Amino acid sequence: MRLLFIRHGEPDYSVDSLTEKGFEEAALLADYLSAREKIDEIFVSPLGRAIRTCEPTAAKLGLTPTVKNWLEEVPHDLVMEGNDHLLRLYPESDHIRDEEGRMKNRQYWDAMPTELLKDPRYIDTNLWRETEVTNYGPVLSDYDRITAAFDELLGEHGYVRDGLFYKVEKENTDTIAFFCHFGVTCMFLSHMLHISPFTLWHFFCAAPSSITEVVTEQRTEDTAIFRLTRFGDITHLASNGVAPSRMARFSEVYSDDWRR
Repeated sequence: MRLLFIRHGEPDYSVDSLTEKGFEEAALLADYLSAREKIDEIFVSPLGRAIRTCEPTAAKLGLTPTVKNWLEEVPHDLVMEGNDHLLRLYPESDHIRDEEGRMKNRQYWDAMPTELLKDPRYIDTNLWRETEVTNYGPVLSDYDRITAAFDELLGEHGYVRDGLFYKVEKENTDTIAFFCHFGVTCMFLSHMLHISPFTLWHFFCAAPSSITEVVTEQRTEDTAIFRLTRFGDITHLASNGVAPSRMARFSEVYSDDWRR
C-alpha cells in the first residue's frame, strides 16, 4: 500500500482558503497527479485550505473525497498564558498577544530549536512524551487520538498495528491520498517511522502543496513496516518554473528579517 500526504497550497488563513498562489499550486498539483498517479481513494481535512487544494485533483481523477475530522490541523493549544517558563522555548513577540494583552496559545512546532535541543528528550523516540511541553496543552491526547484514528483506517485496508509494526491481514497495492496539513502529517510519520514528532516538526520542512510518500514493505508474508520514499516533493512546481511558497520556513539567514 502506498500513502501520499499532500500539504494544502499556500494558505490564506484569514478566510481558511488559499491565496492566488495557493490556487495555482493546487491546479499544477492536479495536473501532475492526474498524469502520473493512480490514486484509489482520497481523504481530506475538513479545513477549507485542504478542501480547496483537493478539489482540482479529485475532479480530474473522478473521485469523491472523504472528509476525516482527524486530518484537521493539530490545534494551537499549547497554553502560554500564565506559563512564563515556556517563554524560553516560545519567545514572546508582538504577534502572540490578543487584543486584551493575553498571550495566545502557541503551535507545538514553533519552539526555538536551539532551546529545544537543550533537553535531548524532545528528539528521543520515546522520551518526548515526558517533556515540559507535553505537560501543557493536549499534545499527547492529540497525538494518541489522531494516530489511533489513522491506524483504524489502515486496519480497514488490511494493515493492523501490532506493537511497532503492522500485521498484514490482507495485502494490497492501493494508493491513498491524504490532503491535510504539516503538523498532523508529522504525527503520522512519527507514528509509522518511530521518530519523535518534535524532530519532524522542527527539523523537516514540507512546502505548501508538496507530496510526501510512504509505502509498505513486506519482507515476511504476515508483517509490514512503512518506508519513507519521498518527502516534501515539489516536482509539480519546479517543472513549471514555480517557486515554492516561503510560508513553510523561517528565514535562511538572520539578516533577512522576512520571517524570523
